[in-house]
Amino acid sequence: MSRRVKAILQLNLNRISMKTSEALDKQETIIYSKAQNNLQARRLRMCLRCQDKNLPCTGPNGIFGCSFCAAVQSKCRWLDLEKIMERKLAEEATRQTQEHIASTDAYLKEQFPQQFPEAVAKADT
Repeated sequence: MSRRVKAILQLNLNRISMKTSEALDKQETIIYSKAQNNLQARRLRMCLRCQDKNLPCTGPNGIFGCSFCAAVQSKCRWLDLEKIMERKLAEEATRQTQEHIASTDAYLKEQFPQQFPEAVAKADT
């Protein structure tokens, strides 16, 4: 083969490989941008709790909650759970305080009946 034919073939081969390389780069860029868009779209659907903790969010149920954290509308279940626990602790503390007051009253009425005449009157009847 002549040098001219070899040069033309080499030039065509270079063009083909360059076009292939460009096409692959373009395809890679498209795939990467689609992946980025999917990630951003998925992140937009995530509730803030899942975004902060990088948890596997399973879909939107408002900004502060998703079906992963068993949210209801815009409240996250974990926030509600904390409030429920606080309320239960407060109720338990109130109940224990009332029991303590009742037992203290009973003790004082037994020990000092003259200070509590209504207790003595009830005991007499």
